[in-house]
Amino acid sequence: MSPSSSDAVDVVVRQMLDAMRNAHLQMVLGDPPRAIEYLDEAAVAHSELNVLFQGDTLNQSVAGRILYQVIGQRMDSLAQLARHCLKQPLPAADVVAYVAKPLDPVRNT
Repeated sequence: MSPSSSDAVDVVVRQMLDAMRNAHLQMVLGDPPRAIEYLDEAAVAHSELNVLFQGDTLNQSVAGRILYQVIGQRMDSLAQLARHCLKQPLPAADVVAYVAKPLDPVRNT
């Protein structure tokens, strides 16, 4: 697998997960049309992953590693936010903005 293929999997997995997160947020905020837009973005990314996975078990493995990393990052980030909110509650709009922010990729070399 070339570095560009690994990078493509990284980008597409993160795009899909970000779009799913944003769709959930839009549903909580009561905006189903915007949620559907994000779900459409997630579906495009999912289709792109399907192409990247065709006959390439290494790409599938990379996607699993990235999924593991992103979920771990989001758990840590949300835990930090929750601890902060225990000390100093934040307005709902600030929480949504924090949760909607994409996380920086972490590369394992």
